[in-house]
Amino acid sequence: MPEKMPEKPRILFFANLDSQVFGCLGFIDHLNAMGFECCLSFGDSKKISPELKQRVAKRARIVSVGYRTLEDLEPALGYDAVCPSLSGSQIAQISLKLRTLEDLRGSRPLVFSIYNGVVLGGFEEGLAWRLGADIVCLNSDRDMERARHFLGSDCFQPERFIVTGLLRENPAPVSGGLPEQTSFVPQADTGAVRKKTALFAEQVAIPREKHFRIWLFRQLNELARHNPDWRVVIKPRVRQGEQTFHKQIYHPSQFKGYTASNLDIDYSPLPEILPRVDLVISISSTMLIDALLIGKPIAVINEFGFRDADGTHVFAGAGVSCHLFDNPDLDELASRKPSEEWVQQFRLGSRETILPLVKAIEGWRGVSDGDVHAVYSPAFLEHQQRLRMLDATSGNRLLQIAAKVGSLLPELLNRLRRLF
Repeated sequence: MPEKMPEKPRILFFANLDSQVFGCLGFIDHLNAMGFECCLSFGDSKKISPELKQRVAKRARIVSVGYRTLEDLEPALGYDAVCPSLSGSQIAQISLKLRTLEDLRGSRPLVFSIYNGVVLGGFEEGLAWRLGADIVCLNSDRDMERARHFLGSDCFQPERFIVTGLLRENPAPVSGGLPEQTSFVPQADTGAVRKKTALFAEQVAIPREKHFRIWLFRQLNELARHNPDWRVVIKPRVRQGEQTFHKQIYHPSQFKGYTASNLDIDYSPLPEILPRVDLVISISSTMLIDALLIGKPIAVINEFGFRDADGTHVFAGAGVSCHLFDNPDLDELASRKPSEEWVQQFRLGSRETILPLVKAIEGWRGVSDGDVHAVYSPAFLEHQQRLRMLDATSGNRLLQIAAKVGSLLPELLNRLRRLF
């Protein structure tokens, strides 16, 4: 049986991979600042590095709660809210199991879903999987418009969608806003002047083709040679052989053509390396957002175009694109600032974006069956009732699952097919 709810609201996060953990950390930091107690359960802790586990342990309690079976998931009933930062199908499974436990035990926590960072294609499919959650947190105003357009007026319920923005670790004060972009200040140390540092944030599958990746690493070498006053650092997404969500195609360490003396590969954790650099370059990476949040200039490599599958479309309109083929001047790249309009869509640097989610969790926590109508719209309550009726009358398990994810899922899938 679930334990009695404590005074301090408790949130349970699930994550299996490092990218999923990174997505949780921003929410955990913001919710901690709002007085919540956050816990995180790893599906397979062997996939999480010791360094990342230490980062988690500093801000959340690590617990062991499973979700494979109803019995595994039952301890989740002792929490106020559950956030499965997992694959789309796993998010849908947890939403379904918690509704089943609600029918058996009489209550359940609120379920909210998040996007871990820059979405590398498949936004609509991911959205369809998340429809079983009570609250869907979106990264930007642009994503909200895409959700509204995809779901249509018959399925879009505004109270269930929140633009929390790209929440990252170590939130800014409630007043929000990005810090001023920093300028390089030479620092003398034992008589030597520190070189400016440009960090390239590598992604394991962007680009995907081996010959394009070889070209990329060759051009980074040329970039270093043409900017001798700079130090160019390649930050691999993972070490060779480590696992992440996407399969590693060709690791930066496998390239044997590095000849520039001012080019290095650095595996240091992001919180350590990012404050030390003067410019962050990538094709598509949430690290670019992390850089903006601490006032670092960014540049987006555009040789591979703006593609939804790579997530590069997210940076269209930022005004910080560059072409490696031109061997750009790093001083010029570091002097540019992204478009304010583009930055504002992500609502960066503000803790206020979390407030609608906090209100929803607190409303769920304090609501009883008798006054639930005070919190949710009639359309939302009708949707929940329809799900329960299908559970009670249908013997078709596949129909039950489809109903749990969203009673209009077939229509959504048809729209997906038309998109592709």
